Amino acid sequence: MLYLNLQALVFIPFFIIFIFIVGCTQDQEQSPTENEQEEQSADDKQEDQSDSEEIDKTLEKQEAEQFIQSFREQLIQETDQNLRVKNFNHKEELINNLSKLADPELAKQYVDVFYKEENNHLYLIPKNGPVLLNKNIPYKLAKNEQGLYYVSQENENEMMGKYSLYILFNRTENRWMIKDIKLDVEEQHDDDDLSDQEKKKQEPTEEVVYSNQQIEQQGTMLLVNKTHTLPQDYVPEDLVIPDVLFSFEKQLPKKQMKKEAAQALEDMFHQAKAEDINLYAVSGYRSYKRQDQIFQYNVNQHGEEYANQFSAKPGESEHQTGLTMDITSRSVSD
Repeated sequence: MLYLNLQALVFIPFFIIFIFIVGCTQDQEQSPTENEQEEQSADDKQEDQSDSEEIDKTLEKQEAEQFIQSFREQLIQETDQNLRVKNFNHKEELINNLSKLADPELAKQYVDVFYKEENNHLYLIPKNGPVLLNKNIPYKLAKNEQGLYYVSQENENEMMGKYSLYILFNRTENRWMIKDIKLDVEEQHDDDDLSDQEKKKQEPTEEVVYSNQQIEQQGTMLLVNKTHTLPQDYVPEDLVIPDVLFSFEKQLPKKQMKKEAAQALEDMFHQAKAEDINLYAVSGYRSYKRQDQIFQYNVNQHGEEYANQFSAKPGESEHQTGLTMDITSRSVSD
């Protein structure tokens, strides 16, 4: 009996140890399942995060409107009665602030147009505000061939007539920014079609001096620039409309070119089409009067000094020769 009891005593601890080992083994076998659940949960979270990031990369119309409005509000700062800016003393400060919404180079261009520094202070230059999106008028929000979002809108006012607005967006560092803003003024009327009131509005607000070194030449070899200008009554002969695609449908004077130039343009468009490149003609012949309207508008918007850097004075534009045509491609016009 004593021998049996000793066996029982030996067996019982062994049985307890066996149960403990089996229990631990079961725990270890369950661990991978728990790890798999944790990994699956992490994967689900990562997928949700990826989906969220993908949604964030979609620019909606309301978001675009708010973004453009913020750009407008940050550009036109609050001033005192002397047009002195209250919140900034230097252009660089305002440029840095505006660069949160737009490309730094674009921000600098707009600040240079609307502000000046005097006596260590920043002043708003009195002029019409920037031409930006009017959300009350239909507009288009889409992607171009590079996958960048853009807003395009056709609008008009008394000063400019009809124009096309193009605002390009880019996404950097998980935030939207305005990459570029373009404005194309259409030639919808001649000076003779304007009312006296409209003509008065377009008169320059300050004296503009033009070069008197005017030229008048025939043929296709013409030199036209700021020191070699065309006379006011210069109109090229044999103006025709080239047989090419245009970015607009109306029959406007800017569709015209000299016959020889029109033929060359048709050849270029034909070759581009053969290489699967779609081109569109934008602006050709421009009269002296029409160029004057465009330049004076740019003076009123940007000041003469800045306008003279990108806009030709009447008589100085190659468009008056009938030998020039601005062109664009689908990636730009769309």
